[in-house]
Amino acid sequence: DVTFHSDTSGDSLLWDSSDEKLVITGTNGQNALEVADGDVSITDALTVTGTTTTYLNVITDSTTTRTPALADASAYILTTHGTGITVTLPQDSAVAFPTGSSIVFERNGAGTLTFAAGAGATVNSKGGTLTCADRYTTVAAVKIAADIWTIFGNIG
Repeated sequence: DVTFHSDTSGDSLLWDSSDEKLVITGTNGQNALEVADGDVSITDALTVTGTTTTYLNVITDSTTTRTPALADASAYILTTHGTGITVTLPQDSAVAFPTGSSIVFERNGAGTLTFAAGAGATVNSKGGTLTCADRYTTVAAVKIAADIWTIFGNIG
């Protein structure tokens, strides 16, 4: 085992060779681990026993067409075009969103927000309706299986 101690009593970094794990003990209310730059990838499960804070990435789109990209997963997209926008939800061969991915769309502009299925994809919705009913309301798109999306919210 290897332990690094800080100047703060009780704070340490321990490599426990018998359990093959790194244990970070910090001060309550302060960051014990901070990644200044770069991505963090977790191959197996992540268990959180405290609280988590997540912020949506808010994206403004004033175009008339959009096919979501992987970077749009978990985003909140404001559609602001005055005459409308069509969002094409892609099939896996075009954009491989993981099952469970979600995107929230707000009809922020005066134009109609319409959803369409990409070639080889399916979009399910209440009554088969593929439009957002009112300005300043939302519709969420969730990828529920390979090539299948469900939209829900203020549809109409």
